Amino acid sequence: MALLRALGRCWLLAATVAPPCAAALALLAWFGMPPAKDTVRALLYVSSAKPKVLNPDGEPSGGAFVTYQRTQLALLKSRLVLNAALRQPGVAGLGMVEQQADPIQWLEKEIKADFTSGAEILRVSMPTDRPDEAKVLVNAVTKAYLEEIVNKDHHKRLDQLEKLKVISGKYEDTLRRRKTALKQTAETVGSTDGPTLALKQRFAQEQLAQAQKELLQAQSDLRRLHIEIATQAGGGDGWRGAAAGLWAGGAGQSLAGLPWAALAATGAGDVADEGYAEPALVEALLDQQMATDPAAQKHLTRRAQAEDAVAQARRISLRGEQDETVRRARQDLDAANKAVEERRQELRPGVEKQLRDRNRADRRVVVAQMQRRATVLSALEKVLSAEVKRLGEDSQAIGRGAISIESYKQEIAQVEEMARQLATQVEVLTVELDAPSRVTPLEEAVVVSADNKQRRLVATAGAGGGTLFVVLFLIAWRDHRARRINSVEEVSEGLRLNVVGTVPVFPAARPAWLGWAGAAESEDEWRTRLAESVDATRTMILHAATKIPLQIVMVTSAVGGEGKTSLSGHLAASLARAGRRTLLIDCDLRNPAAHRLFDVPSRPGLSELLRGETSPDQAVVVTHTAGLSLLPAGLADARVLQALAQDDLRLLFQQLRREYEFIVVDSCPVLPVTDSLLVGRHVDAVVFSVLHGVSKMPLVQAASERLAMLDIPMLGAVVCGTRETARRYTYRPPAAPQPAPEEETPSCESTPR
Repeated sequence: MALLRALGRCWLLAATVAPPCAAALALLAWFGMPPAKDTVRALLYVSSAKPKVLNPDGEPSGGAFVTYQRTQLALLKSRLVLNAALRQPGVAGLGMVEQQADPIQWLEKEIKADFTSGAEILRVSMPTDRPDEAKVLVNAVTKAYLEEIVNKDHHKRLDQLEKLKVISGKYEDTLRRRKTALKQTAETVGSTDGPTLALKQRFAQEQLAQAQKELLQAQSDLRRLHIEIATQAGGGDGWRGAAAGLWAGGAGQSLAGLPWAALAATGAGDVADEGYAEPALVEALLDQQMATDPAAQKHLTRRAQAEDAVAQARRISLRGEQDETVRRARQDLDAANKAVEERRQELRPGVEKQLRDRNRADRRVVVAQMQRRATVLSALEKVLSAEVKRLGEDSQAIGRGAISIESYKQEIAQVEEMARQLATQVEVLTVELDAPSRVTPLEEAVVVSADNKQRRLVATAGAGGGTLFVVLFLIAWRDHRARRINSVEEVSEGLRLNVVGTVPVFPAARPAWLGWAGAAESEDEWRTRLAESVDATRTMILHAATKIPLQIVMVTSAVGGEGKTSLSGHLAASLARAGRRTLLIDCDLRNPAAHRLFDVPSRPGLSELLRGETSPDQAVVVTHTAGLSLLPAGLADARVLQALAQDDLRLLFQQLRREYEFIVVDSCPVLPVTDSLLVGRHVDAVVFSVLHGVSKMPLVQAASERLAMLDIPMLGAVVCGTRETARRYTYRPPAAPQPAPEEETPSCESTPR
């Protein structure tokens, strides 16, 4: 759309340049086109799907067939095929071949191959002015292609079949070896079932764990017996611990006599060597000896009698322990106790000797029993060690066998699957060798005469149409690259400027046949629309004046010819029509034009005021519009331009502010000169004039940035020459009275763009 709009702006240039260029190129193509050569053509049939004996109705793959077509086109023009064609009898001696320095390269360029006649029709052609020789060449190329490419494909399939058979035999041998190894391993471990082997291995591991536990217990008992035997044989303080351990292990039942059994059960005391007797045992044996010894019995009887006498004396005595009878009785008791103790000491050496003798005899018995038990434990240790070794080997063998069997099973499954696939491929390929070829000859080389008239018509139309399109495109592109403003949205969105109003294009600015809005409108209708548009801009300015101090408004543009002077005049006239006392100042001193709008003299004016040659009363001209005055530009010179940079203009504006309500300043363009930047320092706001289809976005952007750098306030932009048709509001005459009248709504009709 942007290019079409650009072409619409340059329609005159396009209509002037494009048709002659297109006509010239069309004539050149018609008369300059050389006559076409005859074409020698041969046809081959290429099946879209590979012919098969099995499943012959299979649907072909479109993408695969396209790839196959491209491959065959490349193979047909390969050096392999072309060399084979040139080697055929009678081909190398052709005149058109002998003339070539490199026949292969020449033939590669001349031979054409395509599928334009049909998706399954391969056309081999050659343009030539020697049809007879070209027929020989095309037939030779076709024959070489069939022999070197198509027929060799059959031989490749035969070779592939033989290779598949060899590979299939290798997999069969591998499968037999794996099955034999699996059978041998299964015989070793007793099963090929995984869960069964896992159960057997678990049972073997449990037996191994139990045997290891028993072996550790036997080794522990044996070490303890060795220590106890060494202690018993050496005597000393460790005998009691060894005897107590033997008693706890089941050997204590052989000890005779209550004292030994009690000693082993309670674990009291330590048995010393031969010179020591256990005090408790000695006292117990002494008590037994005292009970059977006559002398000891006599002393014991005497002591008992003395004890009775003491008790009797205490009962009958009135003085207690101080009585003489009691004292004598106690003396007899002490004498009896002394005699008993003396007899006990006399019997002690014999008792101790008897105890030591019995000690030695029992120790020999205990050591003998320990040695016998140690012998049994040693034999048990050897048996258990052999059992642990055997069970460990069995468990490892079962584990290795289970792993090997599982590995064999997986390998056998893989080999069986591969062998099955290979066998299937061998069978399929064996059957498919009988299938017909995918490429077959359809038509030998024939001569096809060229249609020169149709060829010229096509070339002429293509040259003319292409030239016309290219020229129009270049013209539109050249205009489009200028980035002209084509809509109000480009100003508001692209340049980020507030659009305070639009001004319609003049009706005669575009021809009616182009369809531009306003082409068929009358001048009165356009003036009405123009006044409404300018009044809308005036309303925006008056509204802004209620919020900010706004009395002097400068109208400028980026470059010249963008409608700023017309906009200044119409805006000033609109403010005057609104009842505001308005002054229009022509500050475009280099190219003044405001005086021509109102048909007044150009001087005296602003230039004479700045030079001090006249007064404002003499320079200001009253126009035919009520309330509007004009200050023309006058005759400018270098002094006037210098005065713009001084305070003279500021003082003049201050004087004029007191006399007028609004002052509209028509300034120079921003980019060519600095006059508008100097004037802009003394105004309250700037209105930018943008001409639709003429103003360029980069230039407008640069001009607005210059004003912004000087902190000159920008009120907004007015887009002049818009082709959007304003809505026309027409009021219908009131209708006949109705029972329930409603408020009449004005209808709105829009003129199409």
